[in-house]
Amino acid sequence: MTAIITLLWPTAYGQLIVIAAVGLFGRYFLAKSEIPETPHMGISISRSTAVVAWILFFGLLIGLPLFVQWCLQIG
Repeated sequence: MTAIITLLWPTAYGQLIVIAAVGLFGRYFLAKSEIPETPHMGISISRSTAVVAWILFFGLLIGLPLFVQWCLQIG
């Protein structure tokens, strides 16, 4: 249903309205379900590993598009 609405109104505002409408629908009609408790998995990650992962993530997120633009300017 949301795909049809998005195709009928193919603008950024149409997508934002669909996202907001589905979010409100989920908030009021699907919030009553109980989420069962899950057991703790016991996996520990050191703080330094987490910091390296964040730096790598944001470095690639920002760096790869910049690298592509740089390559397009050269060639």
